[in-house]
Amino acid sequence: MGLFVTYFSPIQLGLLIAAGLGLAASVTAELRQRPGLSTLLLVLTALLLYSFAALLDPFLNIWDERFHALVAKNLLAHPLKPTLYDDPVLDMAYDNWTIYHVWLHKPPLFLWQIALSFKLFGISEFSLRIPNILMGALLVPVSMRTAQRLTDRMTAYLSGLMVLTTVYFLEMVGGRQDMDHNDVAFLFYISLSIWSWTEYHHSGKRRWALAAGAFAGLAILCKWLPGLLVYLGWGAFLLMSRRFSLKENADLLRALGLTVLVALPWQVFSFWAYPEESVAALQANARHFTEPMDGQSGPWWFHFARFPLIYGKWSVYFIGPALFLLWYRASDRRLALAWLVMIAGVYLFFSLAVTKMGSFTVILLLPVSIALAALFREGLTQVERWGGRRLRALVLPLGVIALVALRVDVEALQARHTLWQPDNQYTRMLMHNREVFRSLDLPPDAVLCNVKGRHYIEAMFYTGLPAYGLIPDEAQLRDLEAKGRRVALFAVQGEELPLWISRDTTVIMIQEQLQGYE
Repeated sequence: MGLFVTYFSPIQLGLLIAAGLGLAASVTAELRQRPGLSTLLLVLTALLLYSFAALLDPFLNIWDERFHALVAKNLLAHPLKPTLYDDPVLDMAYDNWTIYHVWLHKPPLFLWQIALSFKLFGISEFSLRIPNILMGALLVPVSMRTAQRLTDRMTAYLSGLMVLTTVYFLEMVGGRQDMDHNDVAFLFYISLSIWSWTEYHHSGKRRWALAAGAFAGLAILCKWLPGLLVYLGWGAFLLMSRRFSLKENADLLRALGLTVLVALPWQVFSFWAYPEESVAALQANARHFTEPMDGQSGPWWFHFARFPLIYGKWSVYFIGPALFLLWYRASDRRLALAWLVMIAGVYLFFSLAVTKMGSFTVILLLPVSIALAALFREGLTQVERWGGRRLRALVLPLGVIALVALRVDVEALQARHTLWQPDNQYTRMLMHNREVFRSLDLPPDAVLCNVKGRHYIEAMFYTGLPAYGLIPDEAQLRDLEAKGRRVALFAVQGEELPLWISRDTTVIMIQEQLQGYE
């Protein structure tokens, strides 16, 4: 790795080295044809690597981790009332998802998971990311099992490696990539639904159909209707199989019924308990398809251009042959073709949507990883045909080393997440602000004001006090005083304060300066 890794903390470096050793041991066990041990070691490697990822940023990331962290923290006090401003003491309009009182911007399942982690392990940036660590590690055996049902053992093992070495997903686990915890959970439950459906197709056992339906419902509870992705593949498979009778599709209908049973109660409850907020959230979700929400726009090929950023810069050259081989080598080509329909459907849907966000298509991590693994597997097959099993046994560890080197740029991770590079203002800014918020010694009746940008979100998380980006006008100041609250205001150098603030001796002036305006 070189000397550059010395900028990681001793714990981070220890986790990274342990993950490397775990991967080496897993590959060795696989070569010795001990599949159970190699899988177990690969899962352990995932736990170590994702724990490393969860420690990369000792602060709340700007988009969207800080919002998720604050709402999850507030859920500890009232699990059925997700709030951003838990104490909206200032008289103002809470009419945007960045300043809502009741926060229904996303469904609550992933937030409940974070709240449970806070309850069990205390409130911290690391405990915020523990659910991501566990879901990320579980995705490894899920991808392996799914791949084995569709192809063979070696492709299954390589698919686990593909998931493990997807740096974009690793940074999602650590909260850095947009949508972070929300999309990790969304991807997780969608992947579980696809796995369950594949098991059902292989075994014909109804319990797997019901599991697929349940996991699809849980996916909807993390985000919204793209959680039904498994039914796109399922429906395509049935059309290709020419199975149209109710009897033959009874398990599909049962699965759909269970999806509704899992997802609907929260929708009914939220519309009953918070009707205005629920309507606003529903309308905002619908506008994502027709309007560039929050300025998130781009050309129709936006998500195709993002492909190498998510799966590695060389993946764009390999994905075509990989998808072909996934279909060609599959034990059931109709099932593999249904997978291709799901991939095409996701890219078509999000390409047509006007709002473009970088992580929308990452829900395809499982099928894409298995496809890339199929291509890797084909390479090993050709090596074995040419040089026999001994040569393949030599090429496999070399191939794994090359895979890790091409897909996991440790030096780039250090540049993004440590103070190694002097121009890494993002990390310096958020570390500084975190220390400012944590060092504040304010009375419990204080209300933080003039918190520039949207850093009022982190301020509320770290201080437990209401925080606002504005300077209160005179009416707001008098209203706060009538409620027994004191204004604590960040004094910005060179900024002239209104007279009702500068002349009010009860206002607490905070001299520490915040950095950044995002």
